[in-house]
Parts: sequence; structure tokens; C-alpha cells
Amino acid sequence: MTLPKIINCSGFAQTGCTAQVDVLRQYHSIAGFVEPYNEFGILKNPYSFGGVLISLIHKHKLASKEEMRLYLMGDDALNVKEDFSLGLYLKVMRNLKTQVGEHYVDISDKALAMLPDNYQELEFNDLFDVLKASFIYWIDGLREALLPAHWPDAPQDGIERILGLKNDPTGAMPALTGFYPEGSISSAIIRDPRDTNMDFNRHYGLGHSIETVNRQCAIYKSQLQSCMYHVKNFRDRFEGRYFIIQFERLVQEEDYREAYVQKMIGNRPKVRNVFDAEKSAKNVGLYKDYDPVLVEIAKTTCMDLYEDFLRFAETEGLLFKGAQS
Repeated sequence: MTLPKIINCSGFAQTGCTAQVDVLRQYHSIAGFVEPYNEFGILKNPYSFGGVLISLIHKHKLASKEEMRLYLMGDDALNVKEDFSLGLYLKVMRNLKTQVGEHYVDISDKALAMLPDNYQELEFNDLFDVLKASFIYWIDGLREALLPAHWPDAPQDGIERILGLKNDPTGAMPALTGFYPEGSISSAIIRDPRDTNMDFNRHYGLGHSIETVNRQCAIYKSQLQSCMYHVKNFRDRFEGRYFIIQFERLVQEEDYREAYVQKMIGNRPKVRNVFDAEKSAKNVGLYKDYDPVLVEIAKTTCMDLYEDFLRFAETEGLLFKGAQS
């Protein structure tokens, strides 16, 4: 049995991750692990396979097997602090459990059983290896167990089925793409920090003030710095599985968009219309509608790093340039 290929669409906190998803899910035999195609934190939440490794990198306490199982089951008993974000992820995990069906619990338990009892004491390389083995067992089990009704299109000869992750991991954590099975790929979308900042604070209802703009600048900078750290220190763990695209080019340039589709999912028929290029292009330069004083803060704080990041990605061969890439 040929298992569906895995792709991941990621970003750097409101840099356009959903645009990637909307572009790709227009094509035949593309489905999210959770439908509708959404994120569920299996490689970024602290209680997930990938989150355990990130906790080690940041010298935080590593989740226990019991906590990891609660997360996989979407059990609200894990959310003792009533964290809103965790609550949302747990709800999506419950949806995943339902969509996969009766084998989900057994797959999850066997995957966790593969972790050695002392995994919380392991160094990076050893922990990476055991978490990867556990994750691959889990995700392969899901790829095999998903019910036929999960797929939006009937099987067609010559068209490979593809399952999509979203922000698992985020663009800031490319090392975790090394957890994927062979043949998987992840794109991370980057965007002008001025648009990112204004859109982030609008999207999350935080308002636009010196405080909220500075707070988002800190998030943006930490995301890009984390990505560069991963590339410099863990490149061998994810070689060939991760690249960076530019939001402005994706939504404004049809040739660039088509080349992106080709790189991610290959040739296949377009069977539905989801992505609206004209509407999405309006998100380029939206900072012009906001207080120039606040926009200048975002520019002064983040623009140099943004430009350095693009140069870094290009030098490292990770910046997607379209058909020439």
C-alpha cells in the first residue's frame, strides 16, 4: 500500500500561511490531516512529539508520556490552566481522533510505547532519533487508517494522494521537518514586517498601539532568529525538506505561484477554486492604512532583520525563486 505524501505549509506568525494552503487545496487529492485543512500542533505544541524536542532546545521541562497521551487524545484534563490556545488544539485533536476512526488510540499508544523510559534525560541527537521514530510510526499509522470519506476527491490513476499539515512545525523550527517520512516537504512563507505587524494585531483583536506593535516585533524577530539558528545548527537533520517563499510574490505573481504548486505537489488537475489572487493581493501594503508612527516602529525594529533574513535564506539555497529554483 502506497501511503499519501506529506506536505506542510508554515509561516512566521501571520505571514501568510493560509494563502499557501488555499493555493494547494484547489488541486486533486489534496487533503488536510484534519478537515477542514487546519493546524493541530503535533510538532509544535509543548506536549507533542516535536514540542518535546523544542523544550530541550530551550531548556524547558519536557512533557511526560502521560501528558503527551492526553494531548494526542485531546483530553481537556491536560488543560489545567485553562489556556485558550491549548484548548483549541485539544479540540482539533479530538476531531482528528474521530476522523481517523477506531485505530487511532492503538496507533497513538504504540507510538508512545516506542519512547524509552529515560527519553527526558537524552541529549539532542538521541532524543531527536527516538522522537522521530515514534512520530513516524504515529503518522504512518494515520496515513494508513484514514477513512475513504476523508478524501475530497475519488482516487484517480496516476495522481498521488497528499496529506497536508499546517504550521507543523512553524517556519521558525525547520529542524522538526526532519521528523517527516522520506519524500515529505515543508514551505515557510515570509512577509514584509510592516504588513505582518498590522495584520497580526488586527487578526487577534489586539488593537494597534506602541505596546502591541513592539510586542509583535519581538515575536517576528524571534521567529526569524529561531529559523536561522536551526539552519546553522541542525541543517543536516532536515536537508531537502524545507524552503522559504515570499508572500508578496505568491499572491501577486501567477508564474511564481504555479512554480510553487509544482514544487509542492507536482502536476495534477485543479478541481476547485479556493484561492482568490485579487483579494489576497490586497494584503500587500496594507500597512499604508495604519498610523504612520506605528508603522515606522515596525519598520525601524524589524526591516533590517527581514532583509538580512532574505539574504541569509538565499545564500543557504533555501529561498524559492520560482521556476528557476
